[in-house]
Amino acid sequence: MEDRKPDGYWKNFEIVKKEVKKLMKKHGLKQMPSHTVLGELGYSSLSAAISKYHGGFRRLRKNMGQEQDFGSYIL
Repeated sequence: MEDRKPDGYWKNFEIVKKEVKKLMKKHGLKQMPSHTVLGELGYSSLSAAISKYHGGFRRLRKNMGQEQDFGSYIL
């Protein structure tokens, strides 16, 4: 679950990458999860930031060196 973050926190790309990697490790995911899965896991603010500030999920995955793989993050 998310804790309240300071204003502007999610605008920082490096922080978003770090948070995505942390949640992937915590939940045993091999790929960055989808918007839906992030919401189900309690990371709706992170999901919104990816869409709003970082060009969406496809672009963030590309910037993190990941390919789109729908099967690896289904709960």
